[in-house]
Amino acid sequence: MDTRAAQLRQPSDSQLSSRSSLVTLLLCALGAICEGFDLQAAGVAAAGLRLEFRPGAQAPGLFFAAGGAGLLLGALVGGHLADAIGRKPVLVASISAFGVLSLVTSAMPSTRWQRSAERKRPR
Repeated sequence: MDTRAAQLRQPSDSQLSSRSSLVTLLLCALGAICEGFDLQAAGVAAAGLRLEFRPGAQAPGLFFAAGGAGLLLGALVGGHLADAIGRKPVLVASISAFGVLSLVTSAMPSTRWQRSAERKRPR
């Protein structure tokens, strides 16, 4: 009876694999939700950016195109890195970088800090 009770308490390899897969799936879904939120936030913020920075007529298009180009570049580089060193380290590194850089962006005291990085354009 003791051996049967011990067997019932210990999860099998398939249960551990199933739990691990579920956790991985949930974390990937959370990352995708955050990425989607980040992309949609740019669209919502576009009106405020237009008022604050007064960009030219073509600047919003360039702003949104840069986001798509960054996704493409990230997918290409991330795919090659994942093939070379494994998916898990690349996924953890990319989500960590995304989180840290999002926090740094949100910690900006004002838009003047962002403007200080902008080059002066001749008008």
